[in-house]
Amino acid sequence: MITPEKFNKIVAKLPKDKTELAKVELAIADDIKGLINQMKGKVQEMKNGEKEADDFKKRIDKIFAEADKAEKRLEKLAESGDKLYDRGVKLMQKAEKAAKDLGVAPSNIGGFKDLEKAIQEVDVAGVDLGTKARTIY
Repeated sequence: MITPEKFNKIVAKLPKDKTELAKVELAIADDIKGLINQMKGKVQEMKNGEKEADDFKKRIDKIFAEADKAEKRLEKLAESGDKLYDRGVKLMQKAEKAAKDLGVAPSNIGGFKDLEKAIQEVDVAGVDLGTKARTIY
């Protein structure tokens, strides 16, 4: 038989009560619930991020479409400037030939210097516009 002293020693070694184990289980359960809530919140946050990315892509696509239209419009404008430049050069050459035939300087023809200047301005503006059209995006 076990003596009361031995029995008390055995009982003393046993856990006093089960509340410590229950506290540990509750703490882990609370941690699990807290982490699940954080994960649910993060999933919602990430879905909002996806929507934000989709909205941004739509805006970018719209901007690219507008840029394509602007590029085409600018290229047409540059082309019409080139045609006007060509007409100006031909007229200037015609004036130079007429002045030579008459034995006078082309600068004596009214507007000749202004035409020369306008041709240069159209040329520079056309080059600048063509560059802008190609580098719009």
